[in-house]
Amino acid sequence: MSGQQLIKLFDLRSTCTPQTWSPFTWRARFVLNYKKVPYTTEWVAFPDIGEVLSAVGAPPTSQSYPKYSVPAIIDASVDPPVVLSDSAIIADYLEKTYPKPSIYPHGREAQIRWSDAIMENVIRRMPFMVIPTTPKILPERDAEYFVGTRKMLFGVDVKDMVARSPEEEAERWQALEEGLSKLSALTDEIEHGERWLFGTVQGPGYADFVLAAMFIWFRLAGPEGGWERIEDLNGGKWKRHLAHVQEYQEIL
Repeated sequence: MSGQQLIKLFDLRSTCTPQTWSPFTWRARFVLNYKKVPYTTEWVAFPDIGEVLSAVGAPPTSQSYPKYSVPAIIDASVDPPVVLSDSAIIADYLEKTYPKPSIYPHGREAQIRWSDAIMENVIRRMPFMVIPTTPKILPERDAEYFVGTRKMLFGVDVKDMVARSPEEEAERWQALEEGLSKLSALTDEIEHGERWLFGTVQGPGYADFVLAAMFIWFRLAGPEGGWERIEDLNGGKWKRHLAHVQEYQEIL
């Protein structure tokens, strides 16, 4: 990837190497990398998101606190610069501004529909499994903020997200595994070629990035042995999927 880097991507810092872990920022980063759009990353501490993003004119993503979230981008290739928040809005902007290669094979509506299926069958089944262990990859100040703001977003203290019994934990795993099986069945109905679940022979679709982004968070911050428990399910489909998106995981 070469050229003048006119886009700045705001992402959350962590103690990982490389630092990036946020599933929502990964969506934007995947799109930038796939389209080979030059960019730089500004790493932001969790407690500083509001101050940093409001200072650059990024739109808030919520009417209540915390009002600001990543990803956000500044595209300085136009005058005045374009400042955007929200991964879906950023994806649409990048598709319109840098149309080749497209992130919407099969059409935008199909990619959004499949992303919704990922939300229903995977993303909504993971939060209480991965949020309680996410502080382990954050600096202390960031971890404190993360824990303190989760109740505002989910209505539940992080400590109360932890399964209260082996039976409850088993139910969560069963729900996730059932969701993955439903998603696997959906992908079997899509003409996507050998490499991609929601794309074509020519390349991935946006929904491929949505799914991979969540898997990366779960692998980095989830329960011990959690990723190893699901990566080989459904014929190893999920392990292969992360291997296929690896070429678009460059950190600039």
